[in-house]
Amino acid sequence: FAVGGADGPDGVGKPAEHLDSLKNVDARWKEIPDTITERLALGVAFGDGKVFAVGGADGPDGVGKPAEHLDSLKNVDARWKEIPDTITERLALGVAFGDGKVFAVGGAD
Repeated sequence: FAVGGADGPDGVGKPAEHLDSLKNVDARWKEIPDTITERLALGVAFGDGKVFAVGGADGPDGVGKPAEHLDSLKNVDARWKEIPDTITERLALGVAFGDGKVFAVGGAD
């Protein structure tokens, strides 16, 4: 999965909400539903058949308020669902999925 980022030249510009998936290396990328909130420097994890998008920044050029957003996508034909936000707003974080839980580690606030 490729999630978010910035849509300007050299990775500088407006945060993006785009999400694409690639089933295997011989296939073509497929555009799937955009995230609920445009952001960059977010963390992403996959588990239990869902994609989880966590945190990030919502300002232009990556200069924005860190976000506490947590969204999930059950399958590539569905819509994103907001789930409870993280306790701490952060960007550029590490995210992992294990034992049925999403873990958000580090990052900047």
